[in-house]
Amino acid sequence: VKEDSSRDAVDSICHEAFHALQRCLVEAYEEADEQTRNLLLFRRIGQYREEFNAYRDGLSSENYGVYYEQACEADSRAYAEERAEQYYEAAEKAS
Repeated sequence: VKEDSSRDAVDSICHEAFHALQRCLVEAYEEADEQTRNLLLFRRIGQYREEFNAYRDGLSSENYGVYYEQACEADSRAYAEERAEQYYEAAEKAS
């Protein structure tokens, strides 16, 4: 992150912040009763939980495709892209 542009740094922070939210939601899901687990909020949490339990990092080239396609990673990338852009638009309007 030290060598990235400020835009890339904001994107990375948003991406990792979304991972933190995902982990909090997995914990809440695990403590919830069956009726609560059916809430729309938790629709992807079962998948996140499975992926976190068998997480595939993208450190090796042969694992990169598997890593990239995990829902927890795809959703974090999508959130970061959208949110970072919103931050930059707000900063431009403020200046």
